[in-house]
Amino acid sequence: MTYLQPTITHPGFQSTGQQTNKLGHGLIWLTMVTSGFVLFEPAPYDVLMLGTIAVFFMTGMTISWRLIPLIILLAAYVAGGFFASIVPINFMPTGVNVLITGYLILSSIFIASYIAQDPYRNFERIMNGWSVAACYAALSGILGYFHLAGPASEFLTIHERARGTFEDPNVLGPFLIAPLLYAISKLLRGSAKSYLWAVPMIPLLSLGLLLAFSRGAWGHAILSGIIFGYFLFISAQNIHERFKLISFGFMGIVMIGMLGIWTISFNSVGDLFERRAAVTQNYDSGPGGRFARHILALDLILDNPAGLGSQGFEDVFPEAPHNVYINIFVITGWTGGAVYLIVVLCTIFVGLKQVFVKVPWQNYYIILYATYLGVAMEGMLIDTDHWRHYFLLMGLVWGGAIAPGGFLSKRPTTARQQMTVS
Repeated sequence: MTYLQPTITHPGFQSTGQQTNKLGHGLIWLTMVTSGFVLFEPAPYDVLMLGTIAVFFMTGMTISWRLIPLIILLAAYVAGGFFASIVPINFMPTGVNVLITGYLILSSIFIASYIAQDPYRNFERIMNGWSVAACYAALSGILGYFHLAGPASEFLTIHERARGTFEDPNVLGPFLIAPLLYAISKLLRGSAKSYLWAVPMIPLLSLGLLLAFSRGAWGHAILSGIIFGYFLFISAQNIHERFKLISFGFMGIVMIGMLGIWTISFNSVGDLFERRAAVTQNYDSGPGGRFARHILALDLILDNPAGLGSQGFEDVFPEAPHNVYINIFVITGWTGGAVYLIVVLCTIFVGLKQVFVKVPWQNYYIILYATYLGVAMEGMLIDTDHWRHYFLLMGLVWGGAIAPGGFLSKRPTTARQQMTVS
């Protein structure tokens, strides 16, 4: 498959010395490798991300003016959280919440800027490091679930569910989805060499996703997988490639299905799967259930236009709303909640426009956009407002759109070179 790739002509990190380049790109890869280890706060990922941001901006990285609308919207979102932090008697929890949100937004803007410098290679670096993190996170969860990790097995599971190197199985599951789609993409469109790692990686991540027993993650994986397959199919260059996609896709579904059937044949797995696969759980329905809290939260939102701060919902109800959109309105008020919705919708729109653009990194973009849509939908069932990989995905979606050849990029180019993608 051959594309025309515009040469980058704007200033930025690419213009710095070779050794500094290697340091910065190495830090990015290492940061992504540590993203799968989140057992305490701040996580190693956070420390490395802040250090990496500092290195890049000290050595010449620039922020595109095309990100200014997004930056303004995100600043308004943070401002809503800040003004809401004045309301509670205990300022500290909400103040910390605002600081964490600000850091995650900074990381998202940085990732967008980084991708825009050299999208094809930088997408590859990020996905490579993310895949390493996903593999050890999934493997640790699997070993813990089947009591193969010795004394550490109990630590790697919680409530009979695999959590691996995460605090919560509900975060482990969604974290594995983008690397899983990446491995599938390499199997469908990669070279024969990529099969060597993609083939074992697919069942490993699929099993880790299954054993997390997160209904939200399962739904997210199905939705993102359908979107991923659809965009791959319509972006295929010819009927031969479409036939290959259909054939490999069918075989992949059969293999993953057989893996799932084999796994749930174990009594402990099968019993828990049967309970977790139900549409609703006992904590979803009833007067104090999750869905009832969603409805009751609307009164809180209407009565508190300035927001109640990070603990506002829990001060009224025993549990969090488990709906990021409702939670944002309760925490940051009408301004923050409305802006957050606008940011999500704008990201979906920008990504949808970009996913049809023929660029050398279209495959990567399809993976990441499909995953972002899945996370955005999963947010209706869980609080994703401080998920690190959510903000990573948002930055990746915007970074591709403002990169040379992207939907939002009108940068002049002085030369064009061909790139062949195997």
